[in-house]
Amino acid sequence: MVDHFPNHALLLTGYNRSKIYYNDPWTGKKASMSAKNFWYHYSTLKWLSGSKRALSY
Repeated sequence: MVDHFPNHALLLTGYNRSKIYYNDPWTGKKASMSAKNFWYHYSTLKWLSGSKRALSY
């Protein structure tokens, strides 16, 4: 939950073997996270929802 909202979306802008790059519309900033962290969150979301939806964190 981000600022009392249950959903938060990111716009993926690029990637390489070690990092995922994205824009965060909530903050208006460019950021990155490790590919390992991205796939962890993606896998958790897929398991919880039973489908592929937008990634939240």
